Amino acid sequence: MYFIGGVVGNVLFILLANPLSVGIGASGAIFALGGALAILVPKLPVFIFFIPIPTPLWVAIVVFLLLSFIPGIAIAWQAHLGGLVLGLMAGYYFRRKKAYF
Repeated sequence: MYFIGGVVGNVLFILLANPLSVGIGASGAIFALGGALAILVPKLPVFIFFIPIPTPLWVAIVVFLLLSFIPGIAIAWQAHLGGLVLGLMAGYYFRRKKAYF
C-alpha cells in the first residue's frame, strides 16, 4: 500500500503539476495509508498536532487534505490526492473482502 500509494501519487503529480515543478517526499504514500485506514477504521482516534483532543481518523485525513489546497502552505496536492484515492479504493476493497484481519 505504501509503495504503490507513493508511485500513484508521484504519477499524478507528474501528470497534473506544472512541468517545471519539483516534488520530493512520501506524502502520497502516507495519504494512501491514511485513506485505507479511514475506510477500515474510520473512528480510530488520532491526535492532530494543533488540536489537543483526539479526533476520528477520517476527520484528520480531511483536514490535512484541505490544507494541501491552500497556496503557500503545502505543495503537491496532486500527490496527496492520488495517494488518498488509491488508499480509499484499497480500503474499500479490503473491507468488502474482509481481508484486513
